This record gives sequence, structure tokens and C-alpha cells, in this order.
Amino acid sequence: VSGGCVEDEIAARFGPPRPGAPALRTTIDTAADEIDGLGVGCGGRLDVLVEALADTPGWRAWLDAVARGLPARRRIAAHGTVGWRVPGRDVGTASPDGDASAWPSDVHARLRPARAGWLETVPRPPRLTLVGHGPEVEPLAVRALRMGWRVRAVGPSRATLDALRALDPSDARLVPVQRDASAFLGARGATELELEPDERIVAASRRLDLDASALAWGLRGRARYLGVVAGRARRRALAARPELAGLAFARVEGPVGLDLAAHGPE
Repeated sequence: VSGGCVEDEIAARFGPPRPGAPALRTTIDTAADEIDGLGVGCGGRLDVLVEALADTPGWRAWLDAVARGLPARRRIAAHGTVGWRVPGRDVGTASPDGDASAWPSDVHARLRPARAGWLETVPRPPRLTLVGHGPEVEPLAVRALRMGWRVRAVGPSRATLDALRALDPSDARLVPVQRDASAFLGARGATELELEPDERIVAASRRLDLDASALAWGLRGRARYLGVVAGRARRRALAARPELAGLAFARVEGPVGLDLAAHGPE
């Protein structure tokens, strides 16, 4: 809460939350001396609503959806949460507005004022599709999962996919898919894999045919981000591939990542 500087103050005012108890509200002025006797200098006021989670159908549906990387929304009144919405289910007396499938993906929950209270939306996390079996795949997957993203790893190497599964077999956000280039470029352009509107794709297979097929798939589907693990020479070779003919290859970032102005691998 506010960088963590007011959590002790909130805990001191309310004590341990009791499941089923009404929500409590307080206001904290971060410029005053009420926090540890010292003003923290933020110069703002916080209106805090403290509510305990309870073993109820609404909270169970909400927590299950968030754990599975699905969107969830709740309507909050002055006395606490009165309605929950998850894909395919509404719980409570005042269900939140909007179709869950239409909420854009993000990594942050959003709270906004609404009639007689607030709406909190926990969006579906963004998805990163990693293509191939290069050494970059596993660390990229680990970093994305730590940031709360969903990860789909696609490639022909069973060993690489098994290593990813072993990271956390219970994590539903990580989906390994064993497929080759044909999954991206099937008959008449049909594909075996769905593409989300804001998909992020990194090609890291070390194979020109697989990387080119995956990038062509993303370019046709208007993926939000496309990157390839490749140096300048390999990027030029990719641009000449027939799979990418007529497509906006300039959209592809390569080498993927930040430009460190390096002169070599060292």
C-alpha cells in the first residue's frame, strides 16, 4: 500500500481482519505525522477499504480465476464486495458490468469509481509465445512467469518442453505445445494454434524454417510484438525466406531484447 509505508499503520488501526466481518474504511494523510510519527512526504491522502477474504462462493470463484490466469471483476460497495464476475459465472447481488472476454489483458489490476462504489478488474495476464528450443527459451519463460504473464512454449524438442514443464508442473499459466513449422503454416494458411489480439511472440529455434513460419503467423495475425533471436546476418536470411514474402518484416525486432551496444558475445 503506497510503497509499503502505510501497511503497519493500517494493521495498527484495524488489527487482524475477521472473515465475515464488515469492511472498514479509514483515511490516511501521507504528509501528516500520523505514520510512525513522521510525515513521509508523499503529499497525498489515501482512502483505504479493508476487507477480509471469506470462504464464500464469490471469493472462491474470484481466487480460482485469478490463480488460473483468467479475468475477474468485483463490485465493491461502501460495506464491502457485493458482486463477482468471472468467465461464465456471476456471483452476488450486484454483478459487475461487462463481458469478461472483452477485457484487455494486462499485468495490473484496475480500480475505478462506479455507481455507489468501485469496480476492480483483474485482467487476464498477457501471453508470451516462445517458439523453438534455443537456450534463451527457458530463462525467458521463467522471467515472464515471475512477472505474472502466461507462457506458451511451442517447438519440436520434447526435451526442452519437458524441462519447462518441470519448472512448476502445477502452474496453469505455462503451456508447452510440441509442434513443428506445419503448426504455423498449414494448408491455405490455416494454423493449429490460436492467436490472441495482443500476443507477444519470440522466435528462438535456431531454424530458419521454424522461425520464419512463426513470424509469418504472427505478422498475419497482427501480434502486438514479434522478436527473433538472431544477429544481423541471420535476420537478413530470415527476411529473404519465402514464408515472409509480402509481409511487414520490418515489424520484427531482432536481435530481441535491449540494445546494449555490445561489440561481441563477451
